[in-house]
Formats: sequence, C-alpha cells, structure tokens
Amino acid sequence: MFKQPLAGDFISLLLKRQLATPDPPGAYAPNEINPQYVVKQRVTSSMPDVPTNPILRDRAQLKVTESWHAYQQERILHNMKEEFCAVLDAHSDIQYPPLHIETLANLSYVRPSKLFEFPDGSSTVNPVVRYKAATALFIPESPSLNVPPPLALPDMIRTSLGACDPDIRPTLMNNIIVTGGTSLLQGMTSRIEQEMQRDTASKIRIHAAGNGMERICGKWIGGSILASLGSFHQL
Repeated sequence: MFKQPLAGDFISLLLKRQLATPDPPGAYAPNEINPQYVVKQRVTSSMPDVPTNPILRDRAQLKVTESWHAYQQERILHNMKEEFCAVLDAHSDIQYPPLHIETLANLSYVRPSKLFEFPDGSSTVNPVVRYKAATALFIPESPSLNVPPPLALPDMIRTSLGACDPDIRPTLMNNIIVTGGTSLLQGMTSRIEQEMQRDTASKIRIHAAGNGMERICGKWIGGSILASLGSFHQL
C-alpha cells in the first residue's frame, strides 16, 4: 500500500485558494464561497467571473461555528469538483512542469467552456479554476522550497507495481481499479490510462464503476462484502 496527501481534500484546498486569490491577478473576481445559509438575496450577472455583490446575512447573528461554515463551503467545493472541474489529457499542448497559466487561459479557445454558479449568484467559466487544481494530481508542485513535491498519481501506481512480484505485474496492470469521489473528475480515468500506457508496452486497463455513487461508496461496499463472507473470521 502506498499513500500520498493528494486526494479530494487537496483539490478542495487548491480550489479555495484559487477562488480567493485570482491567478494571475485580475483574471477573475475573487470569490469567498458564500454558502446558501449566508445568502439573504442572491444577485446574478450575465457576465461570469465578475463581482455580483449579493446581500448576505450577518454570520455573527446566525451564531454558527467556523467548522459548520467550513463544512458548508466544502459542500460547494464538492459540487464544483464533480460538475465543473476537469483533468487535462496527457496530449494537451502543455509545457510541464510547471503548468503555465497562459496555456490554461488559451484553453477557452480550443475547448468548450463550462459555467459553474455559486449559491450567491456569482459564477465562473475560468479555465484556470477548472483545470489547474484537478491536473495537480498529475503535475504536483512542492508546497515549499525545502520540501520535494509529492508523487503524481501515475507515479504512485508505478511505485506500487514496482513493489510487487514481476510475474504478477502484467496482471495487475490489466486490473487497475479507480474508485472514490475524486475519480469522478472529468477525464481522470483516461488521463491515468494515457500516462501509464506511455511508459510501458504492457496492456493497461482501467476499471471504474459507471455509477457515481458506487465509486464514492466503493470502500464501504467492498468492506461490507468482505465482512459478509463466511470465511471472514479466518482472515
């Protein structure tokens, strides 16, 4: 088993930073991610990525905790990852590393744009917000100058395969299972297959459930199946 701190919470953190601090500055309006309970009157605009100035309730009078507010923001970010965010394919015209902002900005001309609307009425179609956080799973950056960047998702798979007996590696490469809510990112499974196939002559096959809820709850479904086996107590 090989673990890395790259998953859904990592993408949510990157999204939150990107929305709060536009990159590059001025490319789009900062967004505080106002949950539904804070919005007294939503204000929409025909132009995405611009301030809408909604009327908000006073959080101090609502007497909610910071953890509750953070949870409500996380729900919005979850919806954003599943409905809006996407992973760039390995054949995109990207010079990496690093992931250039200029190239991402130009994607709006070669790929169909997609709009995500927040509860307060603000919206975004910015390709930097849509692609950068999700693609960081494949092009990770170091959190500081003194810390090496974490392994990319394909490198994690290769490391796990390298720790296995060489005789069973072809079988394992033909049975790579992708599960979890993060796997619902648009383009995730195809990007993994492209990255893995590029470095090996062996056949790569990615298995991913077609039902989204089955992927999200995959670990619990697998655990319940294992626990229901008559031989479970012998394991």
